[in-house]
Amino acid sequence: VSQSTAHDLNCGASVALDPNALGPLDPSWPGTKWLQMVHGTPDRAWKSFFDASMLQLGSLDREGKQLATMSTYACCFNYAAGASVTDGLLVEFGTWAGGSMRCFAAGIQQTGHPNRAIGFDAFKAGFIGSNAAKLRGTRWWDPKKTDYEMKELDLLPIYNFNVQDVYPTVRAQRVNFREHREVDSKLSGTTVDVFITDAAKSAAPLAQDIGAVAPYLRPGSILVFADFFFTNTVDSPPAVNQVLFVFGQLVSSGMLRLLGLTGSYGYFLLMRGVSRDSVSRLMHQWEKKAKIGAVCKNATVASIKAMSSLLPETPKRYSDKIIPKLRRACRQ
Repeated sequence: VSQSTAHDLNCGASVALDPNALGPLDPSWPGTKWLQMVHGTPDRAWKSFFDASMLQLGSLDREGKQLATMSTYACCFNYAAGASVTDGLLVEFGTWAGGSMRCFAAGIQQTGHPNRAIGFDAFKAGFIGSNAAKLRGTRWWDPKKTDYEMKELDLLPIYNFNVQDVYPTVRAQRVNFREHREVDSKLSGTTVDVFITDAAKSAAPLAQDIGAVAPYLRPGSILVFADFFFTNTVDSPPAVNQVLFVFGQLVSSGMLRLLGLTGSYGYFLLMRGVSRDSVSRLMHQWEKKAKIGAVCKNATVASIKAMSSLLPETPKRYSDKIIPKLRRACRQ
């Protein structure tokens, strides 16, 4: 597999698949556009978008103050994903305070398409564990409030403040995105060009999130798994390990192909249409066969091979932390 780094862009240690590695791709696919953008093309100077301002976009709010975000490093690829939206929507599950959405939405803004970004969340600062503490250092942290009060802080106004200056028509949905009826009530009749889950950290929730949006995806859609290489779960048992599930089941079945990665983020291309039932079946099949030693080993090898194909000089995060943990997963 050909590889190409994005070090010449302001993308940190981001790496993306060579655009020719998958053979001819439909030029209308968002995934095709993403590859063209992150590598640059002769006819359009996409690289001009990835200048020093990308770091500021992903780390500072509209007034130059610290942004409530956990993924500044991913802004370059996230911007490219937003700019790849064509006829459909960009949907993020677990959008929290809008730090990553700011980068996705800024990309959509340069396409000229309004009303194309929707963030789904409970919009409660402490809905998940200690997330509220991640507001420290931002304009939203109030040392006079108790921990409980900070955990109960409504994030929706913060989300709007963080995103509307770069994409005024961004939308938010305060619903449980793990409930299909809730998702259908908001997405019925639409197509999703780019889907992000910043909530799933293990195989079953990831399958559940993909399944929730499955009826709205199309071949060529970009799927972004923000916590794909979450270090606390990379060495989890095979049946619940999302990295092994993706490479051992979703990629091996031909449903997905790896496009690129940066930090904990994994970017994938949807190769065919999917349904909720088909995603659910793949998950159930994986839970059964992941217990087989040879299957788990093959999934581990496929995972490492896919990463290595993108990483001729493997960053220490992967060589020192991710890959050794993956190797340990099958021993459980």
